[in-house]
Amino acid sequence: MQLALPPQYANYDAVFHAVSLLIALSIYWRLVPLPGLISWLILAASVLSLRAYTNRHYPDPNSSATTSQWLTLAAGLHGVLWGLAGYWCCARLTAMQQLPGVLLIASVTAWSLVALAHHWPAFVTFTLGALMPVGVGQLLYNDAMPFGSAAALLLYLVIILFLGRSIQRAKDHSRRLRQSNDRLVTELRQQREEAKSAQTLAEAANISKSKFLAAASHDLRQPLHAMGLLLHALENSLQDPESLAIIRQLDNSQQSMEKLFSALLDVSRLDAGVVEVNRHVFAIEQVLERLKDEFQPLAQARKLRFEVSSTPALVRSDPLLLSRILRNLITNAIVHTRQGGVSISCGPRPTAIEISICDTGPGIPQHELGNIFSEFHQLQNPERDHDKGLGLGLAIVRRLCALLGHDLGLESKPGEGTTFSLLVERVSPTTEKIYAINPPVPLHPGLLAGTSVLVVDDDIRITAAMKELLARWGITVKTAFNLEQAALLLGNGFAPDLAICDYRLRENLTGVQVLQRINAIMGRKVAGLLITGDTAPERIKDAHISGYALMHKPVNPAKLRNALAQLLSKRGIDS
Repeated sequence: MQLALPPQYANYDAVFHAVSLLIALSIYWRLVPLPGLISWLILAASVLSLRAYTNRHYPDPNSSATTSQWLTLAAGLHGVLWGLAGYWCCARLTAMQQLPGVLLIASVTAWSLVALAHHWPAFVTFTLGALMPVGVGQLLYNDAMPFGSAAALLLYLVIILFLGRSIQRAKDHSRRLRQSNDRLVTELRQQREEAKSAQTLAEAANISKSKFLAAASHDLRQPLHAMGLLLHALENSLQDPESLAIIRQLDNSQQSMEKLFSALLDVSRLDAGVVEVNRHVFAIEQVLERLKDEFQPLAQARKLRFEVSSTPALVRSDPLLLSRILRNLITNAIVHTRQGGVSISCGPRPTAIEISICDTGPGIPQHELGNIFSEFHQLQNPERDHDKGLGLGLAIVRRLCALLGHDLGLESKPGEGTTFSLLVERVSPTTEKIYAINPPVPLHPGLLAGTSVLVVDDDIRITAAMKELLARWGITVKTAFNLEQAALLLGNGFAPDLAICDYRLRENLTGVQVLQRINAIMGRKVAGLLITGDTAPERIKDAHISGYALMHKPVNPAKLRNALAQLLSKRGIDS
């Protein structure tokens, strides 16, 4: 398919030939008989009008066979009219009188390169019709040099045809490129639409996944939470070694499940944006020394070398979140290293301290470097051995680093090992207060004896297990399944020191609403603890905004005991 003639060129063609006809009239109106000149002009103008009409209404000559034929016929007739005029000049006029007419014919054939090269048949018929009669006239009537003049016209004809063919081929090539580009643009547009549609579907699937995960997590956490409380209460009452061994095995299984839920919860809390950052200036060696004491036994059990090279430099960060990042990286390094060891080192940078965690493990293939921070993505663990982790540690590390603004680097060579590096802001010694990191002091269950607690939960297994566990700590416990039962207990004179409430209750009530109602009934603020098994980011955020202490199912009994003691101590109770 040829290129269509642009509309502006159709106008230019008509104007050019109209001007050419006027020039011919101005030159020859005194040299040739006027009736013949007028007749020629009328015929030329008629054919020019036909060409102009065809170009205007049918710019693409190959839109149909009829259009192509009409354009070829009109161009051929137009060229023959110019050629006959040149032949007449050769036969009737002197060489000097012929020259303006020959130059004018040469001009209109040169213009045809622009006007007709888009349609090769029309260009050829016009050019041959315009030049061949002039060449014949030169051979017949030029007495001085007939062959020289005819040869010059023939050479000009060959050059014009060659140029026309070259232009036509260039235009065809341009058309093919444009069509190819149009196809590429169309394909890219389709791919973009498909990608956009796929993204929309993926986002919808992710939302559905999050909702399902939150619902499933809550439902699974309920029995898991009750099981952990009952196992802890049962362990304190058994003396038989065999029974205790079974209880410990059950407890190990329960703790493995708890690790998975806790990791899922960490991801949800980070995505929900409810993790608070408490930045302090502290000595990085305090964090590293604690991690050394924590992981040295694990490394020794695996017969690995574990080295920590610290520095007294001061850094600015959240010590708890920074510890979590380093803890996950060290755990990952130890778990995946079979021989050799793991080393932690600190290096000064202009404005930061670079903490590097190096191992001599199997390394990470180049094509996997971008995938290891994805959730549940694990290398060399097709059997999903939980001793090698759950595939969430590095996902949490990436989120925490983004939250704290710490640059995370990774270098790895398969067969040689992996190095994770972390840049933490370095602080020069100033008068700014230095934060001291102290290990938590464990609290003894007996210190809670004599206190009273109200437990509100709509799951009978949870209330039964919680009552059994708290009673063994010497706590007076009352349980309620809903707000009405809790209000009835309070109305009968029960005055709890603390209230433990499930966050999501029946009848679309939340634990926050129940705790607020308890405060209203008591006429004072009762220390409150929310417990939830919901990992939905929006609900975690809502619970966090309430200002009440929040724990997540399954609750570790020791952590629960410490949380109760801390809440009671804030009320002035001797714990």
